[in-house]
Amino acid sequence: MSKKRHASLNLARRANQAQQKRQQITRRLLQPGQSQQPAREALPSLKKYLQRARQALTEQAPDQPCLLVVSFSDGRKRANIVHHNGQPPAQALDKLESQIKKRLKRDPMKVRWLKVDWAVDWQSSTWGQLKQDLSQHQANFFRCHLALDSAAEFIFLEQELNAHSIWHSNAREKKCHWDEATFARYAKHRYGQQLEINTADDQIVYTFSSEGLLIDEHGHTHRLHSTGMQQGIRQTPLDENLCRTLIRQASLHLAAQVTPSGRFVYGINPCFHRILNQYNSLRHMGTLYSMLEAWEVTAHESVKQAIDSALQYALTELVKDYTLDSGQTLAYVVDGEEIRLGGSGICLLALVKYTQLTQDTQHLPLMERLAAGIEHMQNPQTGQFYHILNRSDLSLKEAFRVIYYDGEVAFALLRLYGLTGNERWLAVVKKGFDYFIAQDHWKIHDHWQGYAINELTLYCPEERYFKFGIQNIAGRIHVLRNRQTSNPILLELAVASYQLLERLKTYPQHQHLFALIDLEAFYDALDHRAQRLVNFFFWPELALYYPKAERILGSFFMRESDFRIRIDDVQHTLSGFIVYMHYRLHQNQSVSNAC
Repeated sequence: MSKKRHASLNLARRANQAQQKRQQITRRLLQPGQSQQPAREALPSLKKYLQRARQALTEQAPDQPCLLVVSFSDGRKRANIVHHNGQPPAQALDKLESQIKKRLKRDPMKVRWLKVDWAVDWQSSTWGQLKQDLSQHQANFFRCHLALDSAAEFIFLEQELNAHSIWHSNAREKKCHWDEATFARYAKHRYGQQLEINTADDQIVYTFSSEGLLIDEHGHTHRLHSTGMQQGIRQTPLDENLCRTLIRQASLHLAAQVTPSGRFVYGINPCFHRILNQYNSLRHMGTLYSMLEAWEVTAHESVKQAIDSALQYALTELVKDYTLDSGQTLAYVVDGEEIRLGGSGICLLALVKYTQLTQDTQHLPLMERLAAGIEHMQNPQTGQFYHILNRSDLSLKEAFRVIYYDGEVAFALLRLYGLTGNERWLAVVKKGFDYFIAQDHWKIHDHWQGYAINELTLYCPEERYFKFGIQNIAGRIHVLRNRQTSNPILLELAVASYQLLERLKTYPQHQHLFALIDLEAFYDALDHRAQRLVNFFFWPELALYYPKAERILGSFFMRESDFRIRIDDVQHTLSGFIVYMHYRLHQNQSVSNAC
C-alpha cells in the first residue's frame, strides 16, 4: 500500500472516530440528569383519564355542539392530537375514545397528560389577511388556532404550530412569520399526502380560540385560560405556593442540565430538541448562583449535588490564579482567551452564597483573591472598572463591553463585605458608585446595579444612593408593565428596587425622594411583570407538544426566540421569583392580575 493511500485511510479513520466521539458527547448531553418522569406503573389508566375528562366537560364546557380537540402524551414524544366536530363536548369525547385507543394500539404508551380544548369564537378570514395579522405580532405571539375548512376536518392548535416552528421570526425582523414550506410538510405528515393546501391570499381560512383543561398524572384537573397572554396556561393565583412550585421545578431542571463533568448543557431548542453548543463562563457562574438561591428555598438534595458538581467544574476549569511582580496573587474567571470582569464578580457572588448556606469556609482565601482581582481592574483615581483583560498577561483588552459587569462586581463585593466585614471591599464599591453616579449609569436601568445599590443602602443609607436606585427604576415602569416578551431581568430590576423602596420608608429624612416615583404604578407593574413571567414557564399543557416534553418540563423559555431554553434564561427568571416571593408576597398573599 502506498504511503499516500495509507495516510488517506488514517485520516478517514480519525475522522470516523471523531464523529463517533461527537455523537457520544451529544448523547450524554441529551440525558445529563435524572428525568422528572414518574414511574410508568404509577400513571393512571386511560379509562381514568377519560372519566375525569368527561366529568370536567360536563361541569365546565357548554352543552352545545362545538369542535373538541384532545391532545395526549407520555412526555417522551410529541402529543397525539385527535378532534371531533358537531356534538356537545361530553358526547364528542365518546366519539374520540375509539380514535384515542387506535392511536395507542398503533403507538403504545402510558398516557401522562391528557389535554382537552373546545373551540370558541370561530372567525372566517383569508390567507392574505391572516399573514397580515401575523406580521403585526411579535414572533410566536399569535395565539389563535387554525382550521383549513368550515367543517373543521383539518385543524391545528396554536401550540402545535409554534412547537413545529411554523409561526416564528424571519431572519430580518422579530415579527411573526408564516413558514409555508414547514407548514405544508407538517400538515401532510399530520393528515396524509392527500391533503391539498392552497394558501393563496384570496383563499378562505378560519381561526378560533378555545377553552380547555388538562388532566395530569396525579389525577388533578387544571382549568386553562382562554384569552390573553396566558391562553392555554392553567388558572392559578400568583401566591407563595405557586412561587415555590416554579422555584422547585426550575431548579430541578437546571440540576438535570449538569453533566457528569460539572458543565451545564448550555441550552435547548425545544422545537427540534437541538442542543445549543456555545458556552460562557459567566453564565455558568450565574446559573450556579441561582441554584444556590433555589436550594436555600427547597433544600432539595439533587439540586445540592448538582451545585457541588458545577462548583467543582468552575474551580478546576474556569478559575485561574495569577501572581503579580509584587508577589500579590489574584484570581480570575477565564473565558477563552479573555478575562471578563463580570465572570469574576458572579463567581464571587456564588462563593459567598455557598459559604453562607453551608458554613463551609474553605473558599474564603479564593474569595479574597477574586476580590483583589476585581480591585486590580478598577481605576484607583476615577473608580471606573475595566471590563476585559487578555488572559495571557492581564493586559487591558477593552475598557468597556457591557454595563452588566459593573453592577455584578459591586453586588458581589458588597456580599463579601457582608460576610467578612473587610472594609477594603466596601471602599472599592463606594469608589465605583462615585463613578456610576457621575456617569448617570441609572439611565441604563440595569438590574445588577439595582441589586448592588439596594445592598449598598444596607450599609450606607445615604440620599445619593437611594436617589440613584429610584432613578434606576422610575423610568422603566411603563416597560415593566407593558413589555410583551419575557425579559426576566425586568423582574429582577423591579424586585431589587422594591427592597430599596421599602427600606427607604424607614428613613424619615429621605421621604422627599418618593416624589421621584409613582409608587402605585410601580407596585402594579411589579405584580404584572411577575404574573406575566408565569406564562413563560413550560407547564405540561404547553410542553406536551414538543418532542421531549419531560426534558423541558419546568424550565422557563423565550417565546420570541422560538421557545429557546438557555441556562441564563432560567437563571434570571428563577432569581426574580425567589426575591419576589421573599420580599413582595409576604405582604400580599396572592396576585390575581390578568396579564
